Amino acid sequence: MSVAATTYLLYLAFKIATSPVGDAENEIKQSPTPFAGGLLGVSNPKAYAAFASLFASFQIFGSNQNWDGMAKWLGVVAVMIVVDAIWLLAGHKIGQLNLSVRSEQVMNYVLAGAIVLAAILALI
Repeated sequence: MSVAATTYLLYLAFKIATSPVGDAENEIKQSPTPFAGGLLGVSNPKAYAAFASLFASFQIFGSNQNWDGMAKWLGVVAVMIVVDAIWLLAGHKIGQLNLSVRSEQVMNYVLAGAIVLAAILALI
């Protein structure tokens, strides 16, 4: 699974690093909507699995499995809502910037590099 996850992260980094920059001639620039951000969050089962596996590694309420499961579920949902809202706000703010083509390329390379670093650290 580690190799598969690392391969997927490297693929994402490649797609980000090689994605087109600059406005297309007929492109209509739209800011993300709360609906779009919510839809993206709901449609990302990888995040749910990652949070659930992290939360499953410890106990909150000791021997009471019902309370423990409920607390973990509420924690996962709260984290997802906060993270989705932050990403939506960040995407909206970045979308409003009037960046040069070179700046967009640098941003893509930096983000791709961060993903590569995360993939390497996860594999180690």
